[in-house]
Amino acid sequence: MIRAIRGEPLGIVYLGLVGFCFAGTTYLIPAQFPMALAAIALVGAIVFQGKRFRIGGRSGAALLLYGACVVISVPFSIWLGQSIQEMQQTLKLFVIFLVAVNVLTSRRRILWLIGTLVVLVALYPALGGVRFYLSGHLDAPGRANWRGVYGNANALALAMTVYLPFAVMFLGMRRTMRWRLIWGAVVTLFVAVVILTKSRAGFLALGLEGLLALSVSRRKAAMASALVVGGVAVAVLSSGAFKERMDTMFNTGAQRDYSAESRLIIWRTAIGIALSHPLTGAGVGTYAMANAENAPKSLGTSGGNRWKDTHENYLNIWAEIGTPGLIAFLAFLVLLLRDGWRASRRLRRDDEAYLMLRAGMVSMMAFMVMGLFNTFIDVWFIYVIAASMLSLVHLARRRSSPAAASPRASRRFGAAAAPKPLGAAGLPPGPQVG
Repeated sequence: MIRAIRGEPLGIVYLGLVGFCFAGTTYLIPAQFPMALAAIALVGAIVFQGKRFRIGGRSGAALLLYGACVVISVPFSIWLGQSIQEMQQTLKLFVIFLVAVNVLTSRRRILWLIGTLVVLVALYPALGGVRFYLSGHLDAPGRANWRGVYGNANALALAMTVYLPFAVMFLGMRRTMRWRLIWGAVVTLFVAVVILTKSRAGFLALGLEGLLALSVSRRKAAMASALVVGGVAVAVLSSGAFKERMDTMFNTGAQRDYSAESRLIIWRTAIGIALSHPLTGAGVGTYAMANAENAPKSLGTSGGNRWKDTHENYLNIWAEIGTPGLIAFLAFLVLLLRDGWRASRRLRRDDEAYLMLRAGMVSMMAFMVMGLFNTFIDVWFIYVIAASMLSLVHLARRRSSPAAASPRASRRFGAAAAPKPLGAAGLPPGPQVG
């Protein structure tokens, strides 16, 4: 990692971002200080060193437009104090996103950051979730969770499915057998934790990732065999409670469990709230109160039954922020995937930038699928992954532009330089992660 920042004017910003990711993943240190350091150092680089400020292209602009809709919704909120607090949390996410977009100026930095995140997630939330599951320290009976943002079983499953494509990416890179075994163990751990969470949305995301891996693999027979073996292993080794919960995904009518039935009621309520507040929504962070006021009596009459989350990203945005906010957020996701696809087509299939972009696309698709059944708008690592993808898109465009042919452009952007060989763990030469 030292080689990723040595001699760089944004080195302190990068260290601050890495420190924030360490804090936000492990909860061993407060996250505010490293992010504040990164933000202040970035402002200093822009003001005193003339560093060009980037917003992440059209996708980043759409995300900032979504942020503007969040701010606009506050004066029209049905619960002003809550909306102000939620707006402050949302603005912190945009600081994280903008810092990452501006500091991830090379593939080396991006690769080191992603590799570090995958290892930290394996060592703390993943192993922590297994430990909590075995000790019975659970938020919901029989469902693994950890702490902080990973304290909910579905959120822990989100982390596993989002980072899984990158673990598979490192597994597929050229390396020694020792590192194949290590990264293979990480992949197995992530899948096992999703099973322990008993998250139906997480299981659907795993299925999507398997299908996407099969569709892009050059060795489809080997990939199909691996998926079949994995599926059989899950079917044989998973508990009866896991199988019963997965079976509820296909229940209809009176066979639905309380969780599924209540979500349908909440979703219908969310649509009604969105239609009654089409431009500004009920106010960011106020859905629980709006649901309590508008939900039918069939959801229950006590406060605990009526103050409910939407359990759906897109309906939550629509109901809280309005139609413009929903359009902006969807545009952010669509443009991110489109730009990532177009940029990856400019690269060789064995280029680490190509592999990171494709892994990032699968990761964001898993987020989009899980967002159909959960509210994960405020999860910070989604914005770090999105910023990494947009930085790779920017680098790919620089590399293919006519200006990249000049020696000056090569030195500044690393655009015309040939991809450097990877180390044994699939990371740049230097101290290995893992």
